Amino acid sequence: MNKLLHVVLDTNVIISTMIKKESIPGNIVTFCLKGILVPVLDQNILNEYKEVLSRPKFNFPEDIIKVFLSGLTSQAIFVKAETLDVHFVDESDRKFYEVAVEHRKYAETFLVTGNLRHYPSESLIVSPREMQEIIQTKYIL
Repeated sequence: MNKLLHVVLDTNVIISTMIKKESIPGNIVTFCLKGILVPVLDQNILNEYKEVLSRPKFNFPEDIIKVFLSGLTSQAIFVKAETLDVHFVDESDRKFYEVAVEHRKYAETFLVTGNLRHYPSESLIVSPREMQEIIQTKYIL
C-alpha cells in the first residue's frame, strides 16, 4: 500500500457528511475514520467544527457531535501553521489553507472543500469528488 494521504477537511465537508453520510463527502470522512486518510487539524479548525455543528439550524444531537469529533480527532494529526500572505474573500477559510500548506511540507496533503472558489487555484485544493478519485488511483478500494 502507498503512503497514507493526509487531508484538511473544510467545515462544509463535515456538515455535508453529518447531513448525508452516504455521500461523496461522507465517503471522505469515513476514509478518515477508518485510517485510509489522515485528517490534519489545528485547534482553530476543531473549534470551528464544534461551533458550526452545534448551530441550532442543523439540530445535530450534542452526543452525536461529541462522538463524531472524538472519532475524527483520534485519527488526526495536529499542526501549528504559519500565517501566509494570501488574500481570502472569507478570512475564516485561511486556517484550512494554512494548515494544508504547512503539513504538505511533510506529507502528501490535500485541502478538501465544496467551495473551491474560496481558495487559491492550487493542486492541493480539491473537491470531495476529486479527492475520491485521488484515493481510487492510490488504493484499491
